[in-house]
Amino acid sequence: MIIQMVENTIEYLKIILFTTIAYYLSFKVSYYFLPISFALVFNAMMRIFSLSHDCIHGSFSSSKVFNRICGSFLGYFLLGISFQKYKTYHLLHHKYLNTKLDPDKPIETINPTFFKSYISTTVKRILTFELVSNHILYYTDLFNWNKKTVDYKKDHYIMLLYWSILIIGFAWSGYLVEFVVIWVLPMSLFTLVIELLGLIQHRSLVPVSQDFARNIYGGKLALEVFMPTGINLHRSHHELPQVTWYQLSRYNKKSSNDIVIKDSLINIFDFN
Repeated sequence: MIIQMVENTIEYLKIILFTTIAYYLSFKVSYYFLPISFALVFNAMMRIFSLSHDCIHGSFSSSKVFNRICGSFLGYFLLGISFQKYKTYHLLHHKYLNTKLDPDKPIETINPTFFKSYISTTVKRILTFELVSNHILYYTDLFNWNKKTVDYKKDHYIMLLYWSILIIGFAWSGYLVEFVVIWVLPMSLFTLVIELLGLIQHRSLVPVSQDFARNIYGGKLALEVFMPTGINLHRSHHELPQVTWYQLSRYNKKSSNDIVIKDSLINIFDFN
């Protein structure tokens, strides 16, 4: 348990470090570094998403209360995600993986030309605010409080209070613009990262395979940048959900449906 606490602390230190560097590059050096800053913040957000995900499965800590506190206030709330809602539907995703009862988008509805039109579709979703609205509807309870298809204890009031305190705090300190640019803007696009992960981890596996998820292997640097903390081992996670992401490599066994990144990151999208 002590080793796990140390590993969790190291991940949070990385999150703070990457976000601080992102702020320094864009606001102390030059706005030309904004793309690099966004990449660093996306990496930090992936780590937050991963640690919060461990809280959902109870692998972050042996304490349910501690898991909920960290998963909410040090985790999903920072990404504009309801901990209770995501936990409820994610556990259903594990229970009904790749079936009609799976709350995630059915894999079989993703057509083979999806990635060819991905860029144009993404630009359209950003410009029409569809991306933001989908995030609010899917990952929060802010505008669908009465649509109780699944029963769970909602936490939207707590998240609203949390974000109100954040905004007031940054405004009072004079760093509201920096907070919006460095954190809120990337957060508004983070749904794209979650969607891409889901497609890469599950697509093209039904019904030809008994494996319903896949692992992704490759160079340490590429995985550390794009899939940190071991979230590339998604099939292993479905097999051992009680194990933290960064410990899965100790139990991992390869499958023929896994992806190996070879010469280029574009191999991630090669499903044929």
